[in-house]
Amino acid sequence: MQESLTNIARHSCASRIEIKLSRLENAINFRIADNGVGIPEAKQNSKKSFGLIGMHERAITLGGTFEINSESGKGTVVNLNFPVQLPVSDLLNESS
Repeated sequence: MQESLTNIARHSCASRIEIKLSRLENAINFRIADNGVGIPEAKQNSKKSFGLIGMHERAITLGGTFEINSESGKGTVVNLNFPVQLPVSDLLNESS
């Protein structure tokens, strides 16, 4: 979430951000959307886009998926999905 918000603040010129975190059966879904300028496909795939690369690598490390959907002038949506083996209540108790 932090990297997504940093990218939005630095690059998107967005006036609205929507953040959604939800549990879907055995997965956690994180979605963040903005109404900014969008991310050009060349930047999405650039080896110099370290923030996006880092988010993708962290998702893979956790067994998850990372997806960006962006359209010029219509904003960007970032979706992250992570598998969950334990009930959420057990996860919360472990971090206490």
